Amino acid sequence: MESSQKMENILDAFHKTYRGCRKLRAWLQSPCGLDIMCDIVTEEMDAVQKSEYLSGVSTIMPKFIRTWSISDNSSQVPYLTQVLLTAAQTPVVKEKNKKKKSEAVGDLGSSKFWL
Repeated sequence: MESSQKMENILDAFHKTYRGCRKLRAWLQSPCGLDIMCDIVTEEMDAVQKSEYLSGVSTIMPKFIRTWSISDNSSQVPYLTQVLLTAAQTPVVKEKNKKKKSEAVGDLGSSKFWL
């Protein structure tokens, strides 16, 4: 990782203006931007898959089944979690659901959810 903050400062400056935000948004929606976002999601899901790995069917014993629960993988998939929670919590939904919280949807990074 580079020690210079120049690129980050440039992107932050673009983000602070309406026109700059529009340009960044257009780029993020381009094939290059989408490719980067997909790489981030792939890396996050690979981490979840590794942490949930079972060596084989023989590892699945009755005790394992009784005690297994969906672990909190959201710390391993912060980018994907934010994207999915944002998609689930649209402004209309936010206004309608005063009692419900989108975080209660479940563990979005769970291997059961994705695999």
